[in-house]
Amino acid sequence: MLGLAEYHGERIRAGARRLSFAVTHHSGLTSYNVLAERKATLPNPTGKAVIVSAHYDSVPGSPGANDDGSGTVLCLELARVLKRLPTQQAVRVCLWGSEEYGLVGARHYVKQLDEAGVGRITGCFQNDMVATSHPPAGTYWLLSVDGADNTTTAAVNAAAHRLGYTDQTKGPTARGSSDHEAFFERGIPAGNFSWRGGEAPSQLEPFYHSPEDTIAQNVSLERLQVSLELIGCALYDVARRK
Repeated sequence: MLGLAEYHGERIRAGARRLSFAVTHHSGLTSYNVLAERKATLPNPTGKAVIVSAHYDSVPGSPGANDDGSGTVLCLELARVLKRLPTQQAVRVCLWGSEEYGLVGARHYVKQLDEAGVGRITGCFQNDMVATSHPPAGTYWLLSVDGADNTTTAAVNAAAHRLGYTDQTKGPTARGSSDHEAFFERGIPAGNFSWRGGEAPSQLEPFYHSPEDTIAQNVSLERLQVSLELIGCALYDVARRK
């Protein structure tokens, strides 16, 4: 993977004849997932579990405030809020490593699950870029790999109706390119939830994967709050199901 700053891209688009940048090669590195499980407090004879997740890495040269520090803090806050609430299912909080290098952490996690373990997971709510302050990115997208509705997207849609956020949400729409794709590959219901431009989920903020992806320049507390409410409501809904 080569990380380019925004100004490199601008020069390329402008037709720069000569462009130079330094390449640093790292090998033998280790990445870690951070996993926690809050056991069900109500009878859970089949061991069902629902996952809320984000990736905590960022691309080289980017602080990653929105991508994906925002999803990481959302997961941590929901862990704090939900820890004393009764649930029918276990709640797993998963922070993936090396998403930016090909969903490495999430794919490792699902690869080591046996078929029984796969069957016990009722859904994965992936939160990737949930707080950008870029004004045009005012649509909260519900993204599944194949564009079909599943447990997670349906739960978030239902939460949007209960909370009055249907004017800001759109989907489900087909898009991979985040850790929910690893779960889809194993047949586990999963969705990625993210603020983007209103016409298509490919419309990302200009600070995406850049040194400008900072808290000061690219985080909206208001949008983060909406994300928290939608995912918290949807996650708890699923966690209370038998």
